[in-house]
Amino acid sequence: MNQAAVANLEPIDVEHFTSNLERRKDIPHVSLVACMDGNVVGYGDTFLINNTPKHFGLKVQIAPEYQQLGLGQLLYQQLMDFAALHGANRIESTVQEEDIQSLNWAKKRGFTIEHHTYISTLDLANWSHDNYVAEQKRVRSLGIRFSNLGAEITGQESFRRFYDFYLPIHRDMPGMAGIPYPDYERWLYKFTKAPGYDPNGYILAIHEDRWVGYSIVSRTDKGWLNAFTGVSRDYRGRGLALPIKVAAIDYARNQGATSVYTLNHAHNDAIVKVNNKLGYHRQPGKFIVAIEKVQEALYPR
Repeated sequence: MNQAAVANLEPIDVEHFTSNLERRKDIPHVSLVACMDGNVVGYGDTFLINNTPKHFGLKVQIAPEYQQLGLGQLLYQQLMDFAALHGANRIESTVQEEDIQSLNWAKKRGFTIEHHTYISTLDLANWSHDNYVAEQKRVRSLGIRFSNLGAEITGQESFRRFYDFYLPIHRDMPGMAGIPYPDYERWLYKFTKAPGYDPNGYILAIHEDRWVGYSIVSRTDKGWLNAFTGVSRDYRGRGLALPIKVAAIDYARNQGATSVYTLNHAHNDAIVKVNNKLGYHRQPGKFIVAIEKVQEALYPR
């Protein structure tokens, strides 16, 4: 396979393809390609999501000039058969918000829209920490200090403490309700083996000895990502999210970042407001689509 042959299937290229295979080698997955005229003209894969039993992700892409030939359906059917064979009862995928053709294609096959998300980017060239000093001082006046997981680790039990702190906050985020979460051992393995893992990028807000908020920033192959920010339920409404995110941005910039990107749920009004205050700019988004009861959908009686 040469990279030129898959140029129209961005972001899938040879490096991305082989990276996916390596990253998913220990979970049920399959990756397929469609070839015509000596070129790779289509790609598809399905895989177990986050070691969550029976929940699979799925992706199908066909080069524009080879669409409407049934190649997408052929890849899709084989991928769905593989997922069903491995006990899938839920399959989800993503569709770019401007790609109405693909969205309709998915809907015809029983997928429904569950969430609407988008990426926002922050250019650090003209971003100034000084604009947010007053907010950080206000929070510190409440007795809250900022640290990071790397500085707070005292032993293996610190990871368990973070898991127990992080999990209920994560479950409150839009789109997380009802989605099973990995048990501690599975989470720990994924957590410490994740590309770009850096405990110093796990910014913590601490009141007395209690962890009450966090913001995670890490280097990815697409740049610096501020992935998740959350606050414990009984500390919400105190304006903690913005100064925590400022601390995360500061860390990324001190590590050489020139920009940061973050993921937004379109209906998470509180964090969208915070990101706007910080100067993030919205990029085109995507829909999360899913199909439940896979066995019944594929093999109706």
